[in-house]
Order: sequence, then C-alpha cells, then structure tokens
Amino acid sequence: MNQLAALSQTCLLIGLNLLSVSAQSQDGAPKHVSEMPSVSAPSTLLDGHIFEFTTTDGQFKPTGQVRFQTVSLRNADAVTHATVRHVVTDLTGTPRATYELPADFKQAAPIGLDLRTFINGPLLAALHLEELTVLENVGAELPAAGAPPNQGLAPAHITMVSAEGAPLRSVTLRLIGRYLTGPETVATPAGIFLCQRVSQTLEIERFDAGTQKRSVLRLETWLMPTLGLVRAETFAGTVCFDTMALTNIGRTAPLGSSVRAAPTAVGAER
Repeated sequence: MNQLAALSQTCLLIGLNLLSVSAQSQDGAPKHVSEMPSVSAPSTLLDGHIFEFTTTDGQFKPTGQVRFQTVSLRNADAVTHATVRHVVTDLTGTPRATYELPADFKQAAPIGLDLRTFINGPLLAALHLEELTVLENVGAELPAAGAPPNQGLAPAHITMVSAEGAPLRSVTLRLIGRYLTGPETVATPAGIFLCQRVSQTLEIERFDAGTQKRSVLRLETWLMPTLGLVRAETFAGTVCFDTMALTNIGRTAPLGSSVRAAPTAVGAER
C-alpha cells in the first residue's frame, strides 16, 4: 500500500471510530472565484451527462473519484423515477464499489436522492454495502430553490442486511437533524454554483459477527436545486476528515483523470 492509500485508510478509520486527526494543511488551497469557469445553465443527470466528483481526505489530498450517471427512467404522477449508477474508484480509476441508487426528479430537478449519494466514496466503499440487500430505504428530501434558512428537512435512512444463508450482517445509515443554513456560492473545478447548504447528522450503525458499532458524524452538503449535490464534507467532532466535490460534468468524463484542486464553499466558514 503506498503512502497516499495508507493516509486515506487512516482518515477513514478515524472517522468511523470518532477519533481526532489534524485537519491543518499547507497545500490544497481553494481557488479564487475569478479563476473558476462560470456555470449559468448546468446540465442535469436526466440529460444523460456523467457527473464526476473528486474525493479527498481532511488535508485535501485526493483519495479517489465518484461517478454518477442515470441508467434508467420511469415517469409516474408528474415525477420521474430514475436509477443512478454510482461508481466509487481509487486514484487509478479502478472501481472499488458500484451501486444502483434511486432518485426522484420533477421537471428535471432532483427532489429526492438516496442518502448514499452524499457519503464520501472511500467511506461508503469501506462499509461494503454492495454485499448487502436493501431492507428499507427512505430517500433524502432536497430543498427547493429560494427556501428560507433554518427550514427543517425530513430525515432519511436506509437499512441493508446480508442475504439469507450468509453470516448475519447489517448496516443502517440515517440522516437526522437536517436543516438549511442558508444559500452559499460554491466554487469547484466544474464551475461556480449557487447552492443551499444543508447541515445534518449522519448515524452509522453496523452489526457484524455479533458485534454492534455506532458512529455519529456531521455531514455538510451543498445542493444546487436544479442540479443536486455539488459538495459534501464529513466531520468527526469538529475535524473535517473527508470531502467530495463536483469536478466535471460531461458525457465522456474519464474516470482516471485526477483533479488536485481543493474546492470549497466561497465565503463559508471552515
């Protein structure tokens, strides 16, 4: 295992066990707004575009990529129900985990997403959810454009269990205490986006081989009402130990391309 992979694994284990790490960094400074391309009319997942995110550790060192692409659509009652393929890769572009996630859209804008969409790729891959079957899944509500600050959002959760005959294992993920903290402009290598910031608590409960573990993390997400997820940051206590940011929108986004910028919310407290 090279040093970068080792660092990524260390940060991941720290987050899951609520330990402290240093989040100070001398590199990976965010770009200024003037250096970023402007996005005035972004595409959506319903356009068939590939959305590519770069994942980093708490010191903005790249750990891999996450790629989203819609693979099926079904219309019902003015809502479009989609299946979004979610691929988590390492820095070489080698897939670590692949998921088929439900998503709901209205007039091309996402109104509900599977909560796994918001979880950093390496953290999600470490839970080995692809080995489990969904027992119950309540998606995460997205805020509407122009929603006022401090508005509460409904909680979301998913419970997954091992297949019949396999060793008993289960994972439950919950997003609770969800509320808007206000609009913020977010700059990433993909452009500049006017987002709604949503603060929430992420609970992870795992049962494996007779052992039960529970982690409580803070998850900050920046959501563009017409687009969906733009950025996510996960905290153990007050320490940010991973980030995920939109770095490319296109039909042919290369999985192996590595973006080494450290995008951040413009003017947001760090």
